[in-house]
Amino acid sequence: MYYGSHPTVLDDKGRITVPKKLHELMERSDHITWYVTRGYKGCLYLYNLPEWEKLVSRVAALDPLDPKAHDFLRLVYGCAMDVKVDRQGRMPVPAPLRGFSGLDRDVVLVGMQNHLELWRKDAWEAYQEAKGAEFEAMATELLVRVQPSAMPREKGGHDDES
Repeated sequence: MYYGSHPTVLDDKGRITVPKKLHELMERSDHITWYVTRGYKGCLYLYNLPEWEKLVSRVAALDPLDPKAHDFLRLVYGCAMDVKVDRQGRMPVPAPLRGFSGLDRDVVLVGMQNHLELWRKDAWEAYQEAKGAEFEAMATELLVRVQPSAMPREKGGHDDES
């Protein structure tokens, strides 16, 4: 699982150095190839192969004759590029996607459980500041929708029979 905010730097060759903790997780999980595409709020989404395949399956259900769906498909697939993390933990970020997201030297990889996001450092900080005040209300509204039986239980808890 990918989590946390990991500051890093975009070098002159358009590569980021994946922080050691993330790079080790990628290697253990055999997540060497990543699919990078446009994300929300100006960030980039990075999916490992199994998660990309899940996204492709979901997107395949869209009707390509629906103009809104067609536009979405065009933006997701038309901007997607696959990249590989090298042994030193460097990941290239394709120039068109760097342009879309306005990436400069200081960037942040944000873990989103099953994928990563790549943000300009200042944009990530501004997003956190803007949304931070809404966090309690978001948590209350969204977590109320999740039924306790649907939430994973911790091993060793009082509900655990093992």
